[in-house]
Amino acid sequence: MWKKIILVCVLLLLPVLTRAASPTVTGDTSFQYEAIGKLNALYTVRPAVVMGRIINGSLSILGVVALLIIVYAGFNWMTAMGDKAKVQKSIHMIIWSTAGLVLIFTAYVVVRFMFEIVGK
Repeated sequence: MWKKIILVCVLLLLPVLTRAASPTVTGDTSFQYEAIGKLNALYTVRPAVVMGRIINGSLSILGVVALLIIVYAGFNWMTAMGDKAKVQKSIHMIIWSTAGLVLIFTAYVVVRFMFEIVGK
């Protein structure tokens, strides 16, 4: 069961992680200029940009995991068939994953605020 869940998560996240969007579909025409700029040997990415991408990516993955836990808990609640222990477990999963989502969004806001301050 867990192998199937992990497989579905990987297949759903793969396009997001690889950013598999065609520039012609997204309307981005600056991709050619960025590619030419990267041919320059002096082209470097600032460490703050790299850290921002890593932090934003990890917070995005955590948010997706928390939402998947909420969906899983809701499914367990619907299929509990009157079993009070399963219902209570599902309710606790929903409460704690919602608290986790609030914490993730708060961390995202703090990180964005800090990078706004550092970026100036």
